[in-house]
Amino acid sequence: VYHLGNRRFIYNWDPSLLLLIECFPIPLTIDGTPWHFSAHQFRRFYAICYYWRYMYGDLAALSYHLRHFNPNMTLTYVTEAVAGDILGNLSDERRRFVVHVLTSAARGDITLTGLGGERVNRALQRQMEKLSAQVDIITPEIASTVAETAARSVSIEPAKRENFCTCTTTATDLAQAKCLEVTGVPLDQRSSPDYSAATRSVCAGCPNELMIKHLHHLLLQQEIDANRRMALISALSSTRRAEYLAEAERLEALFVRVNEIQPLAFGSNR
Repeated sequence: VYHLGNRRFIYNWDPSLLLLIECFPIPLTIDGTPWHFSAHQFRRFYAICYYWRYMYGDLAALSYHLRHFNPNMTLTYVTEAVAGDILGNLSDERRRFVVHVLTSAARGDITLTGLGGERVNRALQRQMEKLSAQVDIITPEIASTVAETAARSVSIEPAKRENFCTCTTTATDLAQAKCLEVTGVPLDQRSSPDYSAATRSVCAGCPNELMIKHLHHLLLQQEIDANRRMALISALSSTRRAEYLAEAERLEALFVRVNEIQPLAFGSNR
């Protein structure tokens, strides 16, 4: 539906998309019939590419663009259960994304922070230590091999523009997920993270949070400044001001911890 001034136009893309079959040498489907394009396929394909192909994609922004009511609906839209009929095996695409992040970290191009990031760093470090006994120099190519191996046991979901989530569907990860804690979901009813509740302050300090260091610094400082400003508002009760101050101090301690994390080094081992 398009609006031009006071006039309203309705355009159906599907008949026009059928002309693609005549214009391009598109292979037939498995049963020998032509592939029938629809506007919805392109909409979902765009969403999947944006989510899995861009390092700093924002699930909330994508949800707004698609006019979904909840980011969790968008997450379902781009995961294998729903989108597999378009991309075949989306797990391969997910794995490539994880390997890309881990390779960048193993090469020292980015530094992973957050408690989830520290856990991933340890997994990468263990793999690098195993290889250091077999080779003299860990080259960028070997770092990629390290990332491939580590990716077998690591989950990374690009939940927000500013941070990733390492939460899996295991009882341990779900039990410590802060987004589920603030929404009050009982432990025995937790099945996946709730990204609609995954705000900056909620994710900060969550055991499943993974971030890129330079972004982590910036966003933590913004949260610290915001909480300190709120703590100075005299119209608020003393209890509320104390809560903002305590949150600022918690985030400052986290800022110090993030600052101490150094990039993984590769190169000469002996």
